[in-house]
Amino acid sequence: MYTKPADISAPHSFGGKKPGVSYEPLPWSDFFDRKEKLGGKVPMYIAGEKGHVFLCMHGAGHSALSFAALAKELKVEYTVVAFDFRGHGDHFCENETDMSEATLINDAIVIFEQVSALFHDRSIILVGHSMGGSIATKTASKILGDFKVKPWSRQLLGLFVIDVVEGSAMDALPFMENIVMSRPQEFKSLENVVQYGIKSGTVKDA
Repeated sequence: MYTKPADISAPHSFGGKKPGVSYEPLPWSDFFDRKEKLGGKVPMYIAGEKGHVFLCMHGAGHSALSFAALAKELKVEYTVVAFDFRGHGDHFCENETDMSEATLINDAIVIFEQVSALFHDRSIILVGHSMGGSIATKTASKILGDFKVKPWSRQLLGLFVIDVVEGSAMDALPFMENIVMSRPQEFKSLENVVQYGIKSGTVKDA
């Protein structure tokens, strides 16, 4: 969720690379089986076709593709669905800047209902990373509370949260604009974006 600040007033040096190191972006199709756009606005990536459905919610500043490596491993026995929150990835809506807790939860519930229709005979497990973990937790609570009379609510089987402490994650939401603005405003190529992500600590190869 947090990245090392970059001085956007100074030119960045994320242009070269060490011999033998490749920063070439990998296609999403190396990890997911298909991509759909719900309502023409919300990108949803799907991997696998059996078992429980893991519905993944990414952290602030990330995207659905942050679950790519996990999807590749799980799709052998399960199904993984990951989507981009508004203001992230390839998501498009009229108000991309509305990142309020209530809005993100409502968006997640709409996605859950649509995923339940796609996999109507399957159990769904919510998986959330960082900010996504907080949203997943509150989404699960609302589904089991406000929407418990809906047949699709019974498909919710479990919840996993990754790298999140509820209070600190939600407290940090107002500062996300500063974190995003601390990054370079433009890059020369996709390779430079990948290199920045690695060198800034945004993503790590663990």
